[in-house]
Amino acid sequence: MPRTGWLLRGLGRCSVESVADHVARTSFIAMSLADALNIRGVRLDGYKVVEMSLLHDISEAMLLDIDRRVSELIGEGLKKNAEKAIEEFALKQLEPNLRDRYLSLLKDYREGNSVEAQVVKVSDKLETLIQALEYEESGFSTSKVQEFWEEKNHLPELIKDSALKDLVAEIIDELNHRRRTVSKSK
Repeated sequence: MPRTGWLLRGLGRCSVESVADHVARTSFIAMSLADALNIRGVRLDGYKVVEMSLLHDISEAMLLDIDRRVSELIGEGLKKNAEKAIEEFALKQLEPNLRDRYLSLLKDYREGNSVEAQVVKVSDKLETLIQALEYEESGFSTSKVQEFWEEKNHLPELIKDSALKDLVAEIIDELNHRRRTVSKSK
């Protein structure tokens, strides 16, 4: 399943990241951030981070990857309600305790209150920035992905933990450095 946002911005279907690619890389980023935070003394459940990151886009298997522009048109509430209903439907065949745990992880992710949920939310956004940078490095127009770079300014709003804020700031600085290098080479 291709990520719709990239298609709508002009990338060809063959070169577009899939939802599975996105989930895998988001999970790897989240796992790495959790480990880095543990090294910095932040106590969090790395297993919970990995589980949550693997589940975070489960609804897209049925609902598809709804682009932010479409979300604005249909209303964020409608999209969120549909995602929640699909999550429940997708997990209904599981043993009740397992289903309830996964649904609890998804609820925690949506609410973003735990440090684990903040790690996953930030990882989701970082993965998109990294993907945008990779598209730019391969020659894709910078203007077509600019809105994703502007969104990075809202990342601090997702983060309550100061160590995570610092770590994300370091990553954003490195991505900005790489992006400036790409711009200079064009």
